[in-house]
Amino acid sequence: MSINAPTGCTTITCSISDISSFCQPNNDIQTLPTGALSCVNTDGTAGLGPTAGTMQFKAACPQAYINNFDDATSTLTCPTGSDYEVVFCP
Repeated sequence: MSINAPTGCTTITCSISDISSFCQPNNDIQTLPTGALSCVNTDGTAGLGPTAGTMQFKAACPQAYINNFDDATSTLTCPTGSDYEVVFCP
């Protein structure tokens, strides 16, 4: 997966090349009605702070905002708009 930022915006890095092997215990891989795969956290909610499952995402995507108590460096703004492109199969 790659996240492409518009010109003038913060570039976001995320290194998840295979969702099936990335999604380990504390997260559950689910097949959506469209056939797409989704890795869902199963060990708590964002309101509880970081969990083993959310920290797995944070390790792969350090700029991701993973819970309500995450630090301000994970909140990004873009002066030119929010036209980010998420590419799931680069």
